[in-house]
Amino acid sequence: MRAFPPRALALGLTALATALALSAASNAQTKTPADTLEGQLAMVAAAIKTYQDPAAARKDGWRRTTRDVPAMGEHWSNRDERDYIGGEPLDFSRPTNLMYTTIDGEKVLTGVAFVVRIAEGEALPDGFAGSEDRWHVHNAQQVIDEGLDSRPLARWVAQRFANSRFQDDDGVTRSRLAMVHVWTSPASPDGVFSDFNRAIPYLKLGLPATYADGASLDAAKGLHLATEDGCDEALDGYLWLADADRRQRRTLKDACADFAAQIRGNLDQPPATLNAIAENAWRFIDGLIVSVCSPEQLRRMASLKENGH
Repeated sequence: MRAFPPRALALGLTALATALALSAASNAQTKTPADTLEGQLAMVAAAIKTYQDPAAARKDGWRRTTRDVPAMGEHWSNRDERDYIGGEPLDFSRPTNLMYTTIDGEKVLTGVAFVVRIAEGEALPDGFAGSEDRWHVHNAQQVIDEGLDSRPLARWVAQRFANSRFQDDDGVTRSRLAMVHVWTSPASPDGVFSDFNRAIPYLKLGLPATYADGASLDAAKGLHLATEDGCDEALDGYLWLADADRRQRRTLKDACADFAAQIRGNLDQPPATLNAIAENAWRFIDGLIVSVCSPEQLRRMASLKENGH
């Protein structure tokens, strides 16, 4: 093997190092804001700035599509926006949902959600730069098949909608809704991409967001029960899906009302005490649902749960 003179070898290594450095600098210079998490989040914030006022959102075609979900808020959608489907990159200036909640009597924009329709077996979206974004899946077809099995008319209507909405031009059915939340304000104690924002129920009750520090998600959800219409917002959707009878509804609603009153009567307690009361309330109601509902009803409600984390 030919041996290179030391001087030539040193010059060659220097040239290689220079070339690598120039290449790295060139890549850094060509990187756009859309390639970085910081830039992507800035694009989201800029896109929704005008929607701090919900009237502006309504003017642009956004409408509320869910109630105020505990520790999450309302989801608003725009029928004029096309769906993202699996394999497509996100346009960070075009969220799928706006997220609102009511604080001090005012509708407050708390963040957005991106929804990507994926097929069975299809991977979760790449989404944002890095690995922090946390995706979960709502299986729309599962809700139709299992959640609506006791409601034939609703099931027929929902299936017709699904057939027209989820069947794509390539012949693939994409009825699994992969979703990621992006919390803008208030900041979520669990990060910008957390599934829930535990700070929201505290602010809704006029408490500092810092009360959520160290508290469980169950405590935050329990506090939501004490908000205006909190019990209805926490229970009605699941009870409708379960096709619960009057006795079951009354049992759950009465228990929830009692716990809501207990929480409201202890809002002046230290955070640890209040959080323990709220956590106990949510867990009791959760256990009561299991005890008063049949296995079939629980299966229907489970079809609505998030999965695929």
